[in-house]
Amino acid sequence: TMVSLTWGRKMYNQNLAQNKIPPPGFGPRERLRRECLVTKVFVGEADEPRQQRHKVHCILRAGPGGAGEPYECCALVTLEAADCLLDALDNGTGALRGGFGTPMYHLSHLGFATRLENRGYHYKMVDGPPPKDLFTNISNQALSIDN
Repeated sequence: TMVSLTWGRKMYNQNLAQNKIPPPGFGPRERLRRECLVTKVFVGEADEPRQQRHKVHCILRAGPGGAGEPYECCALVTLEAADCLLDALDNGTGALRGGFGTPMYHLSHLGFATRLENRGYHYKMVDGPPPKDLFTNISNQALSIDN
């Protein structure tokens, strides 16, 4: 609505004047964006009454550039999710999952993971908790994930 747009512009200008956010054009330079890599580790733990709950971890890597660059990554995932939904609605290829959940839960049966892999995401699922040296390898950029 017009009120929310006016309010949003006012808050943007106010935060800009108070140096709380950088002005347009002050983001990372193109060279840095092309060289950016990202590695994330997700740990899942089973919701079970045992004392030693079952754990798995997922290592996600992307980059250099493209899916590894935070600004481009955000736009890329958003557009692929929208395209996935539109394809499903246009082609009738799958029922949409309702309720609350992650994008992967709602879109996995529609090929969302494959779309992300095609855009430069590489991930590996591993049974058990992540070993301590995993984080040392990530910080030293010595981690390799074979496709």
